[in-house]
Amino acid sequence: MRLAYDQATAVEWYYIMGVFALLVTPLAVIFIILYARWQKLFSGKFVMLTQFIPPLLFICFNTTRPDTHAIIPSDKWYWIANPDQQMITKIIYSWVSLQGIFILVLLGINLYQNRHDKVKKRQSTMLAIGFSLPVVGGIVSQAIVPLWLGLDNVPITPVLFTFFSIFTLISILKYNFLDYSPKQQWDKIVETMKEGLVILNLENIVMYANSHFYQLTGYNSDEIIGCKADEEFLNPINDISKFDGEETYEKLIVKKTGERIWVLISVTPYKNDQKKTIGLIVIYTDINESKRSKERFRALVENAGDIISMTDAQSNFTYVSPAMEKVIGYSWEDLKGRSIFSIMHPEQAEESMANFDFLLNNPNVLTPRINRFIHKDGSEIWVEGVVINLLNDENVQAIVSNHRDISERKVHEEKIKNFMDVTTDQNKRLQNFAHIVSHNIRSHVVNISGLIDILNFTKKEEDRDQLIKMLKTSSDKLTETTDNLNEIITIQNSIINQLTEIELKSEIEKTQSVINSMTQTLKCTISNHVDTSITVNAVPAYLESILLNLMTNAVKYRSPDRDLHIELTCCDEEKYKILKVKDNGLGIDMQQHGSKIFGMYKTFHSNKDSKGLGLFIVKTQIEAMEGKIEVDSVYGEGTTFKVYFRK
Repeated sequence: MRLAYDQATAVEWYYIMGVFALLVTPLAVIFIILYARWQKLFSGKFVMLTQFIPPLLFICFNTTRPDTHAIIPSDKWYWIANPDQQMITKIIYSWVSLQGIFILVLLGINLYQNRHDKVKKRQSTMLAIGFSLPVVGGIVSQAIVPLWLGLDNVPITPVLFTFFSIFTLISILKYNFLDYSPKQQWDKIVETMKEGLVILNLENIVMYANSHFYQLTGYNSDEIIGCKADEEFLNPINDISKFDGEETYEKLIVKKTGERIWVLISVTPYKNDQKKTIGLIVIYTDINESKRSKERFRALVENAGDIISMTDAQSNFTYVSPAMEKVIGYSWEDLKGRSIFSIMHPEQAEESMANFDFLLNNPNVLTPRINRFIHKDGSEIWVEGVVINLLNDENVQAIVSNHRDISERKVHEEKIKNFMDVTTDQNKRLQNFAHIVSHNIRSHVVNISGLIDILNFTKKEEDRDQLIKMLKTSSDKLTETTDNLNEIITIQNSIINQLTEIELKSEIEKTQSVINSMTQTLKCTISNHVDTSITVNAVPAYLESILLNLMTNAVKYRSPDRDLHIELTCCDEEKYKILKVKDNGLGIDMQQHGSKIFGMYKTFHSNKDSKGLGLFIVKTQIEAMEGKIEVDSVYGEGTTFKVYFRK
């Protein structure tokens, strides 16, 4: 090896070069491991055993200078040779040679792994060239030229090391090899992103794509880098150089496997230091699962038979499903910005407004509702469902209603109700018939029987004639009652259709004549103040029964301390004509008996003739005619009954 111009310097330089070679190769190996990020492949123990301990031992052996050297002078240089090399020297030479080969292998592997990354590929290439030149050049100049060709070798070893240093510096400085600022850590940042990232140049050519983009689309770098951006992945922009804003949109793209997935694409201009657009940065976010879920939910809502609607805090519609138009006739365009109360039945709207205030004050409370809407064609639509206040939910921010059409069910319910009403009415009519038979006819029979008894003891012809006339009147009333009962039996229509307009005053007078025998013997006076022009709509038999029961009750429960006085008056209200039957009899303790006055078989006095049927019959009959009856009474003073006949 040619080393120096004088012998002593050549010997010293030989040992210095040995130490340099022992230190440089381990540092080069560690440098490449760190550069290629292979720390996980080469553990600390491996580096310690192969790169630190051996060179330290070799340096120690080398300082003892175990070999003898021959100094061979030439015309200009002194050469040094090792004719008698020790085993340790051979081991050192072999280790250094293997280290060189190992370094070249590592650089070759790294170069292959980064063949698609232009920056890393150039870095690896520069380092490989810089390291290979000294090795290959040294072999050629120090061995092949002098030994095989017989020529004086060329003094280029220091120059080769200079080449290595130059190439290393170029790879470091030009390609920012040791720059760890955020800007130069671009690869590390984008490779750890969970979004796909693509950089396009002004010609719409893909210049860069991160690994997540390859995972997302199924393509590899050979199929993407350097290719024109496919329309499946990016909507083309006519003039990228003039694109200065940002654009975000959802797109259904096709993966290499043929699978279709939804991605959110964000496009921003890529500018240089002079703020000039030199390309585009495109970020792809996988939204396939959320988009599919959203689309499935939308399909369910838009194809469901139930009405889904959303309103704001002012009750104005912010969304209605297509079922709204199918059921109630209104489209989204008809209802946009309108209040939900505007399509409700007026009677329903008032109640629903109060419920709306409850919803506003009670978020997240599921409230069942039955609402009545007005169809666009004017008909009534009944809906049933639930409402919940989700104004505080950031994803909803609305009051959500879910209703289904129950109009058909309501029709059936109404039919059932009508059927039940008819059945109940028929039962009432049957009861009334039985009561009239057992009670009213009995009153007539008792009256006739009493008149016959009086007739048997009367001798005067004039009195007998009067009694016979009274007997005839009672007989006529009995006949009339039975005729009315027969009429009730034969008529098949409802009670309402049987109502007839009856002059109230004359009907009261007929009842007076029926109980005339009772009132005359008991010093009872009846004042009929009802005007002759007043008529009521009633079933004749029921009206007769009501008057008879109320007037005979007054006679039965008269006060022993005063003569009985019965007063009848009539007045008008909005929906009713009210007949008042007032007496000054015993009266009723309303506090004790008020809740059961009209009960069946309820009596409030010790009268042995009381059966507790009269007032029950009256109440049943007047309610069958859609009227009502009320009572005011003071115990010991008298009673007033108010009979309401519907107009």
